[in-house]
Order: sequence, then C-alpha cells, then structure tokens
Amino acid sequence: PYTTLFRSGIDLNKSDASFFVTIKGTEGSNLNRLLTKKGVARQSRLLNLVVPGNFSIRFVTHPYSNKEFVGFLNDNLGDFYKTIGIDLSKTVKVMKYFTGETSGGMTFKKRRGLDMEIAAVLDDSVERKPDFLKSVYIPWLIDYTEKIVNASKNANTYAQYMPHLVRTAESKVSGQRVWGVKGWFTVQPATGGKPEKMPVSIRMTVKDGLLLAASDDKSLGALIKAVKDLKPGPAAGPLFEVKMRTAGLTANGAGKNSGASGSMSGSMPGSGELIMTADIREGELVVEDKMRVDDIKRIVASAMKRRKQQNPSAGDRRQNRAGQKTPPVKKKRALTPDTAGYWRSEERRVGKECR
Repeated sequence: PYTTLFRSGIDLNKSDASFFVTIKGTEGSNLNRLLTKKGVARQSRLLNLVVPGNFSIRFVTHPYSNKEFVGFLNDNLGDFYKTIGIDLSKTVKVMKYFTGETSGGMTFKKRRGLDMEIAAVLDDSVERKPDFLKSVYIPWLIDYTEKIVNASKNANTYAQYMPHLVRTAESKVSGQRVWGVKGWFTVQPATGGKPEKMPVSIRMTVKDGLLLAASDDKSLGALIKAVKDLKPGPAAGPLFEVKMRTAGLTANGAGKNSGASGSMSGSMPGSGELIMTADIREGELVVEDKMRVDDIKRIVASAMKRRKQQNPSAGDRRQNRAGQKTPPVKKKRALTPDTAGYWRSEERRVGKECR
C-alpha cells in the first residue's frame, strides 16, 4: 500500500511566482508519525545569527526531531544505500550529536574555491568526547565522502564531481583548538567546456555547544566572535530556508568569464533572489521555491540578450574572418503566371499527377 500522498503546483500573482510540493504520510505510516510528532522543540540557539561573511547563499535550519528524521531515512533508504557501499547507520550515529539547527552561508570564488561559514548546534543531552571533532566527526566525514566517490565509480556516474578530503594540521584560534580538512571537488561550467576543479578547505572547532566551521582560521575567528553573545529564544520561520542571490551563483559557470565579484564562474544572468523553504504544516511537509516576478523578467531578458550576442541569427550582417561583411542570403522569388518558366513547371507538375 502507498504510504505517501504527493501534490505539486504553481502559485503566480503580480509580485511573486512559486513552485511548491507537499508530501503527507498516510495514517499509520512512519512518515505520518514523523510529520505529526508532538512536543517538537522550537527553541533556537542561533536566534538572529547572521554569519559574518559576504555570501551568495545563506541558509537557516531549525531543530526538528533530528535523530528521528535521520533514523527515518536509514529505515527507508538504508538497504538501497548498502547496495552501493554506503552505510547510513554510521551517519545516524554521528547525527545524533546534533539538534538539526544550523545557520550559515557559502559562495564560490575563483582560485579560493568554496568559501563558507557554518554554525551547528550540538545536542547537550548526548555525551560526546572532548576531542569529538578529531576522533568522531572528521573521520566520519572523510570516510563518508570516500564511500560516495567509490559508489559513484562503481555506478559509472558522477565520481569526478565528488569531493576528495584529507586532514589538515591542528591550530588554535581565539584560544580554541581547531582541526580541519581540505580537498577539492569538480564543477561543470554552465557555458560548457571542461569540468573545473574547485578547492575546498574547512576549519572546525567546538565552543559552547556549537560546532563552528569556516574556510580559514581568520574567518573562523570572526564566527567565534559572532556567536559569543547569542541568547536562545523561540524559533521563528520555516524549518529550513535558503536564500540565493542569483547574480552571485557561481558553481555552474566558467572561471574565465568571472565577474568583478571574483567568482569561480560566469554567474546566472540578471539579478534577483531565489528563496527555498521547507516547513511542516498540519502534518504535511511543504517545499516551496519562490522568486519575485520582476526578478524573473530581468533574468530572462538578460539571458536572451546574452544568447543573441553569442549566437547571432543567420540573417544578421556580420564580419567574416577576413573582416569583410557577409551579404545576406537572397531568397528565391516565388513563381507566378507572369514569371518565365512558370508554365513549364506547371506542365511537369500536372504530368506527374496524371501519371
């Protein structure tokens, strides 16, 4: 029997356009129990936190039965992932240390690669080792990415795009012990061409029940300072929200065409903000992508202009390799009864029809 009810649609008005999907578990199903769970903690440790960096992508997640959610994924998808060499039960064991609440940002820059800052709340009710990052989290992270790479190779799919990570040296920032990883992953330029390797570096520390991560020690120091005086309060807004500045999205463009922002690639044309949310409403998971209509018009107009510049029509007068203008193609004039050769062509046509 089916355990999931699925609906999708488009909502369009004068100011905004959105595409939404709703998912609901049927009565008695595991999904229904997860989405209708009572007594969900709605206290936020990261209330009003805005990570210091200048990022094209910003995201916030609120706590919601994190252990149950990851366990649900393992119960329903664990056997499938085992067939490709990935054990989700290990992920469940690591995720039990987190409440699910995060706040962060990221962008992609030329030469620097992935630039990011993330704060994640640890679950104080779960006992963890003092060197949790060094002995538990980082070994899992490296092992998990390697398993994904191997699974992709075996499936002959996207192995070249997967991250490859190794440990980096320990350091100290603002009196905190810092561990990290570095590596690279690959992006495919939207404008075509060969895939490009993008470096990634993650420096991490644990402070006051928060796992803090950034691309370098300097940024990590700024993040440590930003969370210093945070006070918890009632969570507000959807469970999951991502805001993306389309003019700064760079993971799928070409490095040679990067703009003044120093991005890894030629960004999406035009400008605007895409907002993605996921929330639970009356026992339904509602996922929505939303954008202002004016932003969509601007992006479409800019994309059409760029396309016309890159691919001029055949009728346009353009320069050839010798620097001379190519004359437009002459169209054949249609034959009429007053045109020489018209009756001869008619005789041939009638003769074919008679035969």
